[in-house]
Amino acid sequence: MTKESTEPKSDTIGSTNLLRRILKSTFWSCIFLVILLAVVLRFSFVQTFIALQFSEWFSQKYGVELSLRKIEINLFRGIRLEGLYFLDHHRDSLLVAENIHIDFRDIRPWAGVLKLKRVEVRDGFFKLHQYPGESDINIKVIIDRISPPDTVLDTVPAKPFH
Repeated sequence: MTKESTEPKSDTIGSTNLLRRILKSTFWSCIFLVILLAVVLRFSFVQTFIALQFSEWFSQKYGVELSLRKIEINLFRGIRLEGLYFLDHHRDSLLVAENIHIDFRDIRPWAGVLKLKRVEVRDGFFKLHQYPGESDINIKVIIDRISPPDTVLDTVPAKPFH
């Protein structure tokens, strides 16, 4: 027997240990990044920055102006919006509110479920308006703009709003 056949291959063991260390480091790095992201996203100024970027994108994509001064998202207390201005397609006020607080009952985006528990609007107004020469009210025009072209409207009567 030769000396090579009785000794374990140190290259194989060394590369296995190296691979194990790399996988372990990668796993813990990913866990750290997820925790760091969760902590950073809890800050109101980070949430507001993201909301401002979203409102700018939304305004450019759909041709309606949406602006927001501040947003706070808390998984247990809901969402609070401050300084919301949403203008319709004629650049007239559709929704303006100094403070909106939204509590959710159920959120499952993968299933298309968003159930609200409570929406509280302070110092705000909502203006539905049908412009002369147009067949739809302003909110329907906005909904049509943001809805995908193949969206089918739900025509099943719902329970009355109380």
